[in-house]
Amino acid sequence: MIFSVVGGLSEVSSVILTLNGIQDIIHGVNFLLYAILLPCSALTFIISKRISQTQTAYFTESLLNKLYIEIIDDIRQNELEDVEKLNTSEIYSKMLNAQIITDSAVKGVHCWQNLIVILFLWLYIFNITPTGGLFCLLLISIAVAVYQVSQQLMAPLIKTESEQEKELSSLFNHILYGAKEIRINQQKNNDLFDNWLIPVIKKVKEIRADILSYFSRYWIFTCFCVYFGMAFIAFCFPLSHSNDVTISVIIIIIYVWTPLLGIVGSMQRLTEGRNAIDNLYDMRNKRKLSRKKKEQIFDEINNFSELKFNNVGYRYKNPLGESEFSIGPLNFSCKAGEIIIIAGGNGSGKTTLMKIITGLYFPDSGKISINGNSVDMMNHRYLFSSVFSDFHLFDTMYGIDDIDENTVNKLLKETDLSNKTQWISKEKRFRHIDLSTGQRKRLALIVSLLEDKPIYIFDEWAADQDPHFRGYFYETLLPYLKNQGKLIIAVSHDDRYFHIADRLIKMEYGHIIYNQAPEEDFFLDMQTMDKLKVTDQKQKYVSEKPQQKENIKPTLDEPILEKDDSHKKNEIEELLQSSFKKKSRILIFNGIFSVLCPPFMFGILFTSANIAQKETITRNFFIFLILLILYMVTYKEFSNSLIWFVEEWIANIRMQFMKKIRKTDYYSFEKLGIEKIQTALNFDI
Repeated sequence: MIFSVVGGLSEVSSVILTLNGIQDIIHGVNFLLYAILLPCSALTFIISKRISQTQTAYFTESLLNKLYIEIIDDIRQNELEDVEKLNTSEIYSKMLNAQIITDSAVKGVHCWQNLIVILFLWLYIFNITPTGGLFCLLLISIAVAVYQVSQQLMAPLIKTESEQEKELSSLFNHILYGAKEIRINQQKNNDLFDNWLIPVIKKVKEIRADILSYFSRYWIFTCFCVYFGMAFIAFCFPLSHSNDVTISVIIIIIYVWTPLLGIVGSMQRLTEGRNAIDNLYDMRNKRKLSRKKKEQIFDEINNFSELKFNNVGYRYKNPLGESEFSIGPLNFSCKAGEIIIIAGGNGSGKTTLMKIITGLYFPDSGKISINGNSVDMMNHRYLFSSVFSDFHLFDTMYGIDDIDENTVNKLLKETDLSNKTQWISKEKRFRHIDLSTGQRKRLALIVSLLEDKPIYIFDEWAADQDPHFRGYFYETLLPYLKNQGKLIIAVSHDDRYFHIADRLIKMEYGHIIYNQAPEEDFFLDMQTMDKLKVTDQKQKYVSEKPQQKENIKPTLDEPILEKDDSHKKNEIEELLQSSFKKKSRILIFNGIFSVLCPPFMFGILFTSANIAQKETITRNFFIFLILLILYMVTYKEFSNSLIWFVEEWIANIRMQFMKKIRKTDYYSFEKLGIEKIQTALNFDI
């Protein structure tokens, strides 16, 4: 702040020294004085501006780092129930948009420095001509009032743009994370892209263009105020002031124009930066309000022997707090050195039970005890090592200090991954984790084994494995862990391997219907039920088959409609191309004309300031007025065309980018990586 004030004052002193120096040097006085003061003033300005911008950037980045750490810390310590409700698209978008905050902060310091320049130069004008000072104050007051009105008009648009960007990010995620589904179902693929994504992209383009148009119109209004002020000075002051005063005021206004337009030009970025920082603070406050960390004193369990559920129940609640699916009451126990397999259909409550066991979900009723003592499972998550069906594979072995390299290499060889990736001991990470789903699951299994916890949770681990590794998991690995005294709780559908379990727990609709050692009769019953289901499905298929045939029968109209659609698309493309060419011509013409007008207007102003004849002044005034109107009109059209050109370009990039992504083969898509695509779509553009 201090250096920005020093920079502003040194800039003001440079202007005043230049104005006075021109007159003194013409008269041949004080040449040495100005030769020393002007370079010193310029050097002070450069150094102070550099320091102020550097310090501002450092301070802003420190603030952002603190905010990032607070937000990420709150998210990592929130409970899973709250994390699962988070809008990841919104968080990702806001964190990326926060990158503009530093730039807007530096621009803010620059604006503050420009304000100092404007203030002191206005005081200088007021000193040499109070009338000119009051007139400039009036123009500045009008400009500030118009800015406040424009800010109020833009506020709803900025809010709408933020909401639309959030929706756009969500649609991007549908295409990125739903890559398998949209490639399987082409109708879904086309509907998502044509009827949902493209309209939102166009809506964002229109809103952004409207917001930029407000800034553009205010820029034009500011230019008009500056030109009007110079015209008033040039055409009216010669009647009551000397030529030196008139020209000095005009020169100061011309010089003030640069910092003034610098402020106006930075307003969009300042507004974006303010919204970005508000979004971060809002997100941080929401995370703090939703955080449910419980600070409790408890004794760590060193020798685990038994886990017991007594009438444990859990209910899912919708955003209104109404109960939906529930599980329980559940009653069972399991001991160290046992293999427990949990089976059941989809939606029976298996994964929910796993989350309750590991302390990720808090039961609504009942009691959980370890080694005979009632506990809150949240405090004893350290007992577990897990591989859930929707697991995340970290690129580094976090939280483990001593890792035996030989053990890792042995596990890589056993899981047939030694040729796919290697262990980098110094960095505590695997060289490659961009593997197939089955290979990634085997790597996650290795990480879980290296953690060496008393309880292992495997949620359908073998589902993505070939028969060899499925057999290795059930017949080699699980018995080995059992012999090590570990408790293994595995969710599985592989009934051919149920015999290795000490107990089988079967769930249906959130309840346990079977809890004992697996028996041959149970497997026969399950196989009979499966056969009945297959028979029912076959009968249903046969009964629906004629109707399906009738529905998919082609008609003669379909090819004609396809041709019509293709013809319409060609017409639309031709229309867009002609519109683009027309806009480009308008942009170039208005740009050239808006550049040519100012030199002529400045020439008229300086000429009029040195002429005392009323007839010539009147003629110059009307010429200046015509040029000013032409300049305002052409500049407005130029800015609108430029805004349209840029926003249309961004929208086309987004549409073409997503069009290519959704048509890319799935293997190449996986290799590219979702994170890179998200960064390109949200931040780079």
